[in-house]
Amino acid sequence: MLEIHRLLNKPKSPVKTEATWQVARLELDQATGERLNVGIVVTSESRTVAYRFLQNLSALRCLYNADQFEDAAFLIDQAEQCLESGQRLPEGWNITLSEPLFARGASLQAIADELYQRLVPLAAREQREEHLDNDDHPHATRNVKATVRKLLAKHLHIKESPEWWHSRPVLQTVSGRSIRAEIQVLAPSPAGLITGTVASAWYKTEYHRNASLDKAIAAALTAAKLFPSATNRVYLLEPTLADGFNAGEIETIQASIESVRYLAQDQKADVAVFSTERAIAQRILEDVGAL
Repeated sequence: MLEIHRLLNKPKSPVKTEATWQVARLELDQATGERLNVGIVVTSESRTVAYRFLQNLSALRCLYNADQFEDAAFLIDQAEQCLESGQRLPEGWNITLSEPLFARGASLQAIADELYQRLVPLAAREQREEHLDNDDHPHATRNVKATVRKLLAKHLHIKESPEWWHSRPVLQTVSGRSIRAEIQVLAPSPAGLITGTVASAWYKTEYHRNASLDKAIAAALTAAKLFPSATNRVYLLEPTLADGFNAGEIETIQASIESVRYLAQDQKADVAVFSTERAIAQRILEDVGAL
């Protein structure tokens, strides 16, 4: 505790806030009791909450199978939604909070950020230089989906996701088989039913970019077959020269996008390309008739 207090009371950083902090621990398999520190939650006396959760989950691939990896991403996203809406994490859930301890710092978020770096060992991977080339950077598909969801909720003045937004795959039964559609949007609109998947082409390595695009086009093609009368769309985030990509990289990315667009159009699906998550959210709101 003394080391933590020294960390939070550096010279030239006047103490302005007193709060309690808790470590968020993920327990994917409750039968084993194995827990991993995945975040920090800080609460003021007035019950204002600041938090920071692990964004780069790639290290979990070495510990768990693909389904458990996806579960981890989903659970962390749900925990953030819960805290963002002012709720407490459910009792007996897969993410639990440690006993609260006292801390001081310049602000709630400053406390959360400093404790996060110290008490969440998996966070060290987020600092690596190759971060933009893996599948967990801030503009990776998983994080773009989370950002767009939050922007939609903020615009609609709701605490949770819109009822037509799906964080989990949509399941449909076809000829006795359960078919998964990795779509986020399934909504009625003034023009009829609309389906949509959010994806990112914001990758410098061809492997990760193609993996993201392949998954997006597969989702669009599945949705087109499951909902043939719907408007089927891919909402795709594209980097620009201003985002640290050179002209050659942008040209390669655009060629990959055109290939995806060609495949999508063949199945009467549309690829809409945007440079920001906010633009994606605005287009979705327009498509579902919320603007």
